[in-house]
Amino acid sequence: MNKILDNKTLKKIFVMIGMMSLIGGTFIAIMTYANIGFSNKFFFTWYSSLFFAILVMMPLGAIIMIISNKIVKISIPNQKEILQNIAIGILMALSMEAIMAVVTTINIHGYSDFNLFSSFWLKSYLLALPFALVMSPMMTILVKPKLDAYLAK
Repeated sequence: MNKILDNKTLKKIFVMIGMMSLIGGTFIAIMTYANIGFSNKFFFTWYSSLFFAILVMMPLGAIIMIISNKIVKISIPNQKEILQNIAIGILMALSMEAIMAVVTTINIHGYSDFNLFSSFWLKSYLLALPFALVMSPMMTILVKPKLDAYLAK
């Protein structure tokens, strides 16, 4: 019988969702802390920001990854694969953190006051960015090749 979603496909989907949730959840926690600190609203706010970020970031992340790959392959085609992966990781960190900071800041503060929004967005982005600039290239160097091999099975 030919199923559209067999057990292997479902397993791959759940692995990807779990990984994205773990990584995204960490970044969103840092950004939520930057916006409200560890108050009694922290966990609810973090969870709701994570939920909205996953809805936005999962599809957008795939698109940004494809675009980042193409930009790097065109810009530095003769570089070693590890250097290309580092460049992809940096592009992913810069773009994905910016988008996650927007989603988190809108969820917490709204966007009616541009000065307040931009202030909290920048604070969130800058606080999470160092972690992202370490984590994202590390993911593209260590995890992405293994994940690609797993997903290719």
